[in-house]
Amino acid sequence: IINLDCFDLITADERLVNPQVTFNKEDDQYLLKDICEMLEENGYDYILIDHGPQKDLLQKMAYIASDEFFITTLLADNDRAQAKNAVEEIKALQNTRNKLVTGEIRGFVISRVKKANLAELAIEDMAEEAENYKGDRGIEPKVFTIPDAIAIQEAQTFKIPNTVAHRSSTVSRNYYNIADYICSLT
Repeated sequence: IINLDCFDLITADERLVNPQVTFNKEDDQYLLKDICEMLEENGYDYILIDHGPQKDLLQKMAYIASDEFFITTLLADNDRAQAKNAVEEIKALQNTRNKLVTGEIRGFVISRVKKANLAELAIEDMAEEAENYKGDRGIEPKVFTIPDAIAIQEAQTFKIPNTVAHRSSTVSRNYYNIADYICSLT
């Protein structure tokens, strides 16, 4: 665990490159959930798991370990299709006999939004997905947008979080809105 100013960080490990080889027992799919429960017992109020779009055992482990989901996407058709696929995968795991996934989808985050027709389409698309999820589960996820801004590239380049480097920027305010929403869920 790496202690930083605002949060602690646990990085990935090279053994996770081929998870099907590393984790090959049936109960291994619960390892991340077990780790998260241990961290909660040690005083962590929020544990954020960032998993890329690859479909593998690690993704299933993240789904099992999570209480709530925020699905991120970009504007393009294939990105939104991946977000919709994530919703379907989560719902399928929620509906398994032994309820592998108990967490709920609480939001969609559309990144790199520019004022354009494509942005409106993406927002409408994710709002429709949220409405469908509400119909299935009774919970309506919120749709958030993060505008495309040079500050995001600066944050990545200089390794300084946008909310630290540009506290009052639109991008930072949008991230604060997401954080406020997450805090309101508990």
